[in-house]
Amino acid sequence: MQIFKKYKKSFLLALVTLLIILLLSFLISKNTVKRANASVLDSYSNYERIEILPSTINDFFILVTANEKSYLCIFNSKHNTCIQAKTLDFKYTACASHENKLCLVEYDGNKSTKIHVYSLVDNVLNLERTEILPQDTKISGNNSFCFLYDTFFYINENEQSNIVRYKTNKINVKDNNFSLENDLFSSISMNNTKDKILAMTISNKCFVIDINDTNIKDSKEISSKLNSFCKFLRDDILISNDNSIYKFLNNNDLVKIFDFENKENSREISTIFLDKNTGKNYILIGYDTHNINCLEIIPQDDDTKIKLNKRITFENSNILSLGYNSNNNETIVILKNGKNIEIKLINSEDLIDISSSEGQSSEDIFENDSYILNLKNKRIIIKNNNISTVREFKEIFEEGGYKISSFKNYLNKDISGSEKIGTGSTVKFLNNNEILEYKVIVLRDITGEGNANTKDRTALLNYLLGKTELTEDVLKAADINTDGNVDAIDLLALDKILNERVSSEN
Repeated sequence: MQIFKKYKKSFLLALVTLLIILLLSFLISKNTVKRANASVLDSYSNYERIEILPSTINDFFILVTANEKSYLCIFNSKHNTCIQAKTLDFKYTACASHENKLCLVEYDGNKSTKIHVYSLVDNVLNLERTEILPQDTKISGNNSFCFLYDTFFYINENEQSNIVRYKTNKINVKDNNFSLENDLFSSISMNNTKDKILAMTISNKCFVIDINDTNIKDSKEISSKLNSFCKFLRDDILISNDNSIYKFLNNNDLVKIFDFENKENSREISTIFLDKNTGKNYILIGYDTHNINCLEIIPQDDDTKIKLNKRITFENSNILSLGYNSNNNETIVILKNGKNIEIKLINSEDLIDISSSEGQSSEDIFENDSYILNLKNKRIIIKNNNISTVREFKEIFEEGGYKISSFKNYLNKDISGSEKIGTGSTVKFLNNNEILEYKVIVLRDITGEGNANTKDRTALLNYLLGKTELTEDVLKAADINTDGNVDAIDLLALDKILNERVSSEN
């Protein structure tokens, strides 16, 4: 005790010094870990592909393909850091996750297709097993592949008439559970609850397939026709590649509830965000490198409305990818600022109000089998031959309460009666002593003459060859398959229409 009293000051000084050293060491170590974890993504360049998949409550799988290699790391949202990185010795073609497991599909030319299953346990990522699929199997993308526990569902690109179930804990692992006779599957997507698959065919038929842990037990062809691959954002909300949003009804049918207009600049990154301060749900759609549109989901008794009223902006960073984890309702965004990569949790403070003039709700668009009426942009898109003349247009629209005061063609000449309606025509409606003018767009009619002919084919071909430019409205008319792009597929569709017309005339 006397020794302690004698050296009390020295002892306390040493203790304080030790505590300071330990604290500094902790802080330095913590900062070093953060910098090291950030550099996991900083070191990659020439990104080909970045995907975010949900894992356990606090974790996300992040997949990066760059420099001819694929990389896998885990982002922990609780600690806001990447906890592990792994360089894969293969380049994956498709991916899916379920709970703490990640599935990657490897396909390399004439070699066999492999499925690699990774599991995340106690923050440690391990390769659990590798399955070799039957010979001549090719899975080309996420839209051909679903994963559930020990079961894989896939469309074989070399045999698209079947959806194959591959179950790893059964002796007879391969089973063509759902087959078509006169059609081919183009895509499949599994819902979040993992009990239904939405399957599309190349002829635009859609099937809803109910599944359980052992087999596909039921299927139903639905009446809705989709133009592009759809994925589930929630069990009741789907989004297509062209950023159209659909409500999944209780009768397993679909209804379009929103059509995002800015398709030409829109990117295929979309997810859900829950504003925990207000309880509101938003669909996030990134439409350029710095901004994300936020579409509020407004539930109603027997309906769902979508309204564009918020935006997230990153002025000094480029948006690379978005991801959502339904286990904890958290959404992350991967940003690139110069050479540095940042992973950020999106929160309520990131939401910015946008003006009502910018917003577009589902009430702005009315669509049926014959036409699309866009109230905000004052456009009418004629979808088929049900409306080809002024008389047919008047019969349909005046029956719906629209009184037509005048009709002019693309040359600004008055047209009436049996005269054809073409792209570029304008119609004026009389509404409570107010004149409303709408532009008319006729799918397949590029030259404005009111029907598809060889002139339209020449105009489309010249545009695809870069010889001519087309206006925004004419581009909508040239987008024959309405996927948001004007390309060679639309030219093939136009050729098919013209050939069918010649055959019917003969």
